[in-house]
Amino acid sequence: MGVEGGGTVVASAVIVLGTEDQLSTSVGPECGRLSAALVQLKEECMKFLGSFLIRQNTPLEEPDEVLEESLSGDDDEGEILEEEEKSKARS
Repeated sequence: MGVEGGGTVVASAVIVLGTEDQLSTSVGPECGRLSAALVQLKEECMKFLGSFLIRQNTPLEEPDEVLEESLSGDDDEGEILEEEEKSKARS
């Protein structure tokens, strides 16, 4: 686990999330201070974790019938509310 250019490793991280999702990264002295190297390492890890979470939270496809029913149900409720508002305005 080395840094590009063969430099010394200042900080490294290995993240394993299951068998397919793995990240092995390290930063070297070109970052300057240790705190800057840790910030860069954290950013790389957060990008990896963010992409993992996005892949894991992708909703399963629902049948079109379910979507159509939920959409038509919302329209009916909206029409009922509009009719109630109109009748209140007339009173």
